[in-house]
Amino acid sequence: MQNRTISYSFLVADLFHYGHMKILALAKEKADYHICGVASDKAIKNWLNPVICSENERYDVIASSAYVDECIFQNSLNPLENLKKIHQDNPDARIVYIKSHYKWEGTSAIEFVKSIGGEVITPEYYPGLSRNIIANKFYDSVSSSDHRKGVNTGNKISKRFSFSTKANTLMYVSDLLEKAVIEDIYVFNVKEWQTEKKQILNHILKRFNGDIVVRSSSLSEDQEDKSNAGYYESVLNVNSAIEKEIFDAVTKVIKSYEVKGDFNDLNQVLVQKQSNNIVSSGVLFTRNIETNTPYYLINYDDSDKTDTVTSGLSGKRVEISRKIGLDLVPPKWKKLIEAVKEIEELFENLVLDIEFGINKDNEVIIFQIRPLAANSKLGVGDDQSIFLAIDQAKSQMHDIQETISDNPQSVHFSDMAFWNPSELIGDRPHALDASLFNHILMKSKWNDGLVGMGYTEIRKPLMQLFCGKPYINLNYAFETLIPKSIKGTLREKLLRFYNDKLIKSPELHDKVEFDIVYSCYDFGFEKRAYELRSVLSENEIQELKRTLIHLTNNLLKNFGKERKKVDNDVEELSRKFDSINSAHKDSIYDKIDNIKSLIDDCKDMGAGQFSTAARYAFIGKSLLNSLVKIKLLNEEDIINFFHTIESVAVEFDRDLKKMRSGLLAKDDFLKIYGHLRPGTYNLLLDTYRGCPEYIQQIGEYSFDEKSFEKVKELSRDKMETINRLLTKEGINIGAIELFSFIRESLALREQIKFIYTKNISKALDLVAEIGTELGISKEDMVYLDYYSIVNVSEFEHPDEITDKWKLLIKGRREQRKIETCISLPPLLFSPTDMEVVSFFSTTPNFITDKALSAEVVVIKEQIKDFDVEGKIVVIENADPGYDWLFSKSIAGLITKYGGVASHMAIRCAEFGIPAVIGCGNQLYDFISQSSKVKMDCKSKKIDKLI
Repeated sequence: MQNRTISYSFLVADLFHYGHMKILALAKEKADYHICGVASDKAIKNWLNPVICSENERYDVIASSAYVDECIFQNSLNPLENLKKIHQDNPDARIVYIKSHYKWEGTSAIEFVKSIGGEVITPEYYPGLSRNIIANKFYDSVSSSDHRKGVNTGNKISKRFSFSTKANTLMYVSDLLEKAVIEDIYVFNVKEWQTEKKQILNHILKRFNGDIVVRSSSLSEDQEDKSNAGYYESVLNVNSAIEKEIFDAVTKVIKSYEVKGDFNDLNQVLVQKQSNNIVSSGVLFTRNIETNTPYYLINYDDSDKTDTVTSGLSGKRVEISRKIGLDLVPPKWKKLIEAVKEIEELFENLVLDIEFGINKDNEVIIFQIRPLAANSKLGVGDDQSIFLAIDQAKSQMHDIQETISDNPQSVHFSDMAFWNPSELIGDRPHALDASLFNHILMKSKWNDGLVGMGYTEIRKPLMQLFCGKPYINLNYAFETLIPKSIKGTLREKLLRFYNDKLIKSPELHDKVEFDIVYSCYDFGFEKRAYELRSVLSENEIQELKRTLIHLTNNLLKNFGKERKKVDNDVEELSRKFDSINSAHKDSIYDKIDNIKSLIDDCKDMGAGQFSTAARYAFIGKSLLNSLVKIKLLNEEDIINFFHTIESVAVEFDRDLKKMRSGLLAKDDFLKIYGHLRPGTYNLLLDTYRGCPEYIQQIGEYSFDEKSFEKVKELSRDKMETINRLLTKEGINIGAIELFSFIRESLALREQIKFIYTKNISKALDLVAEIGTELGISKEDMVYLDYYSIVNVSEFEHPDEITDKWKLLIKGRREQRKIETCISLPPLLFSPTDMEVVSFFSTTPNFITDKALSAEVVVIKEQIKDFDVEGKIVVIENADPGYDWLFSKSIAGLITKYGGVASHMAIRCAEFGIPAVIGCGNQLYDFISQSSKVKMDCKSKKIDKLI
């Protein structure tokens, strides 16, 4: 075909109408030859259901149009492959792509057409006809005789009619549900209230006994494209026998319509019997609200209150794979899932948001059903690929459990225990981040630093990736933290105790070294060891105590000698770093050699040494904390003590002050601190040297040298009391030496990390340089693992390297798309936990998949004149009272409390505002003390920039 211009359009056209004809006419007008793609049944199976016409029928209808020169099938909702084929067959032709108005086609087709010099045209959307409008017009023609039940064909209810209002929806389904109940309902509208107030009040007084709930039911709620969830008032605990309480509650609900600018005579008020004996309540989404992936997402609270989840006061969460069989659903949720499946059959092809309660008789009560507006604009993803990836990860975990233990059920994994991988490299690190962290520390060095200190030798990889998420093998962690001198039965009992305690208290998984494992002696041993009496004899407890005292004394005694060895290694590491850093080698092969040298040096002279120092620092912190627990020290003493530690952070503050005072040149400051980056292993985060704005944007200098120097010392009485305690407990040092050890061990850990991360930072810089030379961006280079980079042969031509890497990057990108859609828990006890995903502790809910960096504004009260435009706003509760924020063009939102079902979560999802909902106390405090943070919602990570 030698035509100068070829246009390409594509249609589903299940119900061909005038709007389709206009698209075909436009495509023909813009080109000499028009090819129309017909979306195949395979392509639309997850988008339309049911499909009225077969693909062949739709093909024949389109092919008969005078505006179409040729028809071809399109086997994906993305036309990229067809466009590539047309260009390949007609390399000299100019391609004009008439794009769809739907979002599911993606941007790759647009980018391809532009890359070959083609044109992309977006046709005007014809709103008069659509599949939904046509269906609803048919519905109207047969439903006018019965406005209460709607059309019930095969027990399916019309989407449009059933979602007219909250109250109507509940009335429509109340007689159809067999696996759930809806409390007694009475509904009236605003106009009826204005004219028949007395009759309505009398009716409520006669109809209900006990407490009732008076709820909003606005015409603007529960629409398929907008929910206004939690936007209007609902009043709980209204006494149905007291007329004034009823009157006040109704007035409050109607007033909220006025206040929100939505006053309409036809807005309804919904009165319902308030449910009793509720043991669990919450909100269930029939797909994940964040990713639209195939999970039943349940946010719940195990209390007798029914509004804690939607108000943002509770954030317990479980996600259940839509593929899992009912026999594997935990008993707690089985009846709820059965009820939801029944509801889904009534509302086919809609993502639903269902408020529920479960009473003490395990009866499911439905409070509300609405379409999930936040998901209405998202196409359904590749569910089967997600299910396949989960199955593969389950098999992977099963095989590991079988391989490393005679009791596979005792092999558990945590994302925050011991080395805290989720904190250090994120919930879903890129291949480069994860492989570097694994190579440097997790393969063996994590254990090397402990063996010489008297702990158990393991020398096996500690970290495991499941669907791209890093976990720590808790069996290896538990075992290595047992002193190697403990053998036989006592060792076995301790391991069993650690596992059992974790199962009973999973929220402790990020605190195993403090609250589960006995890895060193501290002054709270006697009190804490009370829990061991159920599994150990008194003789065994005393043996453990003696062993821990002996281990701790040895470590305290040898700290000076060990520190000297560590210092020597780190000095050699710094010397070799300076040598590599000063060498000017320009070829990519030289740079690859330098990367390998930097990382090998870091591994050999930094990682194991850091592991040793970190363990010493942990022992020092444990001893210090235990002095607080037994009330020999208070929090003021601790604050004062930390003011005496000469750490890297203190030096940084001093040098920053010197730089701002003109006593230290900026270049000299960056020579010392320029390698620092917010994420040690993350190539995508700039160093201070690469982004000096980090330093320039720091606010007023806060370090108080006088406060640092004039530290209140411990009283002589306290020091003497601690001396007596040390003697009594058999710890062979005095109080002065103890505090000196704690101070030096904490400073040493930070110093080693500061030094060895120079090697990592420099290696990452070289990776970026190599990528630039080969035409590969940093955003792509992170998909390469460390080994793929350093194992390049000098005999490979740069073009061969580029092609090989780009192919690997493409595959990893596709893999990551699937992995980031998979929900995984912080703890894995069994492979089934990958399908029933439970969150045991405060886990933030990330809304959208966006990433941004911005200044932080903390708001602790309702003041509306904050300067919040373009900033990340931090508030405590996910409360509707902060709706004014959405008019201020904020960049993002972080809340201390709240779940994915809270008001602010849904509002952020609707507006597409990146948010972290329910981050918990620790993260909230961390963020509140920052002036600028980076939010990466897709990677589920927050980094402090300043």
